[in-house]
Amino acid sequence: MSTRKFDPEAVAEYQAVLQSDLEYLEDLMIPRLRDGDLSYMPAFGLEGTAGKQAEYQASFASIWTDLQYVKTTMKRQDEALADIVKEKASTEDVNVAELEQYLTAGESVPLDENGDPDYNADLT
Repeated sequence: MSTRKFDPEAVAEYQAVLQSDLEYLEDLMIPRLRDGDLSYMPAFGLEGTAGKQAEYQASFASIWTDLQYVKTTMKRQDEALADIVKEKASTEDVNVAELEQYLTAGESVPLDENGDPDYNADLT
């Protein structure tokens, strides 16, 4: 059976991706929506502008709220990962140990001489 192990380098790589995406969101997308070219309702292609204005504002508000949720989620993920790494991954070590204990206690798949699942074994 293969073993799971906490990999701080993989966490660091994922945190770098999170931070890069968060910077993109905070430095480019949110300012464009708040103050830039995406903050204005288009003045062309809208027939019956009075009715479309409410629809556009509702859509804009929804997008703005979703971006704020994404930003908050990314920040919380980054903080949680930092906490896990800071605690020397003790939480993950406990999870892995519990999972391995559960899997070995309830093992129902026959194993070959190398400890890998033996898919050719007779299960009767």
